[in-house]
Amino acid sequence: MYCSKRIQAALQETETSEDGVKMYTWRAVRRQHLRALRKQTRTIVFFTALIEILRVGVVDMVYAGKHDTKAPGPEEYGIAYNVGFFIAWLYMCLFAVVYMPLFSWWLPKISSDSSSPSSGPSKAEKVATFLQKLNMILLPACVGLSLIQHAYHTISAFVYVDARPVDPTVKNPRSLNTRRNWATRALLFSGVCTSMAIGKAVFMILEQMDLAHVKPLEYMIIVLPIQVNMGVLMGTVVQFKAERRRIKKMAERKAVDAELASATADEKQGLLVQA
Repeated sequence: MYCSKRIQAALQETETSEDGVKMYTWRAVRRQHLRALRKQTRTIVFFTALIEILRVGVVDMVYAGKHDTKAPGPEEYGIAYNVGFFIAWLYMCLFAVVYMPLFSWWLPKISSDSSSPSSGPSKAEKVATFLQKLNMILLPACVGLSLIQHAYHTISAFVYVDARPVDPTVKNPRSLNTRRNWATRALLFSGVCTSMAIGKAVFMILEQMDLAHVKPLEYMIIVLPIQVNMGVLMGTVVQFKAERRRIKKMAERKAVDAELASATADEKQGLLVQA
């Protein structure tokens, strides 16, 4: 029967405990956590960029100070603003290339009388204003939910550092509070601390050299999750290398024991033949 590569990889990354419980290996568990952390980080960056686009405006962001648009303000900088500029630029390109030639003739022409200030805003303008206000409420709420999910997956990555049952309703036959698990948690924590320290130093140097500036709020909701992701990844790489080294030593020890057992058996066989 045909199976996708992801399903085949998931089946290969399972093991059976002594109690007969089918479990995911720690590599599969950690990969799930890292994938979830990356997903939440991308979601946070995307939503914050959309907030910046709504705050500034697509046209004002793309043409900033050109074609009778307002110049960029003192607060228009940072990660979210630059990502929002790229998204707004793509939107303007698609609007100019796809929408205008194909669908602009569907729109009714607005006369100068209907667009005069004395007539007040039209229904379309009222709907657009309402949607913008609604989005300015929903998007920060989505950012908050993404931060909560990121914190949840981070805590899960620190708690479940060993194999987990495939069926979540089955009790884990392995203890979570072993010495080896606490050593792994300490390794992950040291990786996160190292990533945060290096990232903070890099941003301070870039800010002093006037090469990059990040808003304090963006540093908290964007940069810190990325640093946590990098720290967990660094700890995972070190853990993987240590695990591979341990498996290699065990294989070498078994090979030496097998050679000793074979030599002992040959020696006994020779003594029996002489006797």
